[in-house]
Amino acid sequence: MVVTNAGVCTVQRWDEVDPVVWDTVVGVNLTGTWNTCVAAIPHLRERGGGSMVLISSTAGLKGSTFSTIFGLLAVTGLRVSEALALDREDVDLEEGVLRIRRTKFGKSRLVAVHESTRQKLADYTCKRDRVVHRPVTAAFFLSERGGRVTEWAARYNFAKVSREVGLRAPTTCCRHGRGPRLHDMRHRFAVCTLLEWYRAGIDVEREIPKLATYLGHVHVNETYWYIEAVPELLELATRRLESPKEMKP
Repeated sequence: MVVTNAGVCTVQRWDEVDPVVWDTVVGVNLTGTWNTCVAAIPHLRERGGGSMVLISSTAGLKGSTFSTIFGLLAVTGLRVSEALALDREDVDLEEGVLRIRRTKFGKSRLVAVHESTRQKLADYTCKRDRVVHRPVTAAFFLSERGGRVTEWAARYNFAKVSREVGLRAPTTCCRHGRGPRLHDMRHRFAVCTLLEWYRAGIDVEREIPKLATYLGHVHVNETYWYIEAVPELLELATRRLESPKEMKP
């Protein structure tokens, strides 16, 4: 999926914009969007298809904010509320660690992220600070007005993108329709992690407390629920019980 922004806006005051600056703005936002489409379409065709979402955000931050939020949820399994509650001081871009506070059960934890995720968060930080000079909140993820992104906005924009790429049927009366939910990112992360462990022959009984801690589960039973809820996981767990010798140390 390719997301590109076609909004036009400058970070300077209106009386500081000269013809050269304006040409640059148009070149980056409009011509840049066209160049992105030209570069991406051959690759999408080569892979048998794909989706392109063109958004219009005057400051160019909206697309970056929500794509970064969605990506972070997909690769960490954070709750939506946890990601949106992050303040700038909670994101350690040097060590690649997130400090999760104000969780569902009042617990705090540290979440380490992959280097590629750390770099994406650093890239977003640079763009956010370039667009929003005087934020009205300490939030890490900002709206274009400088405020904290709300859960409603995150869920609405995820549903909107889902419709654009064909994961949700077209709807009327501003309804979201049926389809994947933003919270499903968390479920997918847990399931994919467990599947990878089983397929690799790893001792899941030994490792699952680590996953429970990473996800912020109060009891490990909440993590075991995924094994019972997903048929493929249940089958792999049953097979492991029948053939314990396949397990790697």
